[in-house]
Amino acid sequence: MKGGDFESESDEADRCLSFRLCMANVLIVACQRIPDSGKKLFVKMITPRVVQSFQATEEAEIKAACVQILLSVAYHLKSYILLQSNELVDVALKCLRHGSVKEKMGGVKLVGCLMAGEEEVVDNISSGLMQARACLQDLLLSSDFDCEPDLRRICQQLLYKEEGPQSARNRMLQLFFTLAFSAAPLILYIPPPRNLNFFVETVESILRDVVSSASILQNRIGAAISRLLSVRLAAAA
Repeated sequence: MKGGDFESESDEADRCLSFRLCMANVLIVACQRIPDSGKKLFVKMITPRVVQSFQATEEAEIKAACVQILLSVAYHLKSYILLQSNELVDVALKCLRHGSVKEKMGGVKLVGCLMAGEEEVVDNISSGLMQARACLQDLLLSSDFDCEPDLRRICQQLLYKEEGPQSARNRMLQLFFTLAFSAAPLILYIPPPRNLNFFVETVESILRDVVSSASILQNRIGAAISRLLSVRLAAAA
């Protein structure tokens, strides 16, 4: 290959990269300025395409740019991302597990946006957020990132920030769901039956008080309580 041809191809690649990064910036600005009437459609059209580009490209700069677009979507358009929330958390997990330092930083910030999102979004991606929390702990413990103080600082903020009532409630509910659906059969071995009755009735009372105004969670809690009640009936049979 001639030197001139090589330089021409290199210049073309640089121009293509610059154009794609420029378009990424356009989308980031659009997330901030789009009128309310177009936000839902914008999220529906843009998010899957950006996720697809993130998955298809091997260029670190393009991957990082895609994450920045999705971060802007999650931050500025958080009221419209419910249907795309699983895609967003999947991208964040890929960044945290396999991304470059720049991608990991974007992934950490994306997790932060999703954690601070609307209740129905957080509820929809609760499993993914638990995985993300484990990834954040791994990043914080890894010596590979000792020279990345900003990354470590944000991980610490997300993992150890002071919990408000909403976070405390979600943590308690998550523990309860785990008990009800996974560990409930162990209750069969709690003697005597009176202790089991007291346990279930106490949990029911607490949960009614904590989530009396959360209709989305009431359905899940109802299913969990039914699970516990079925175990109690099995123990009595």
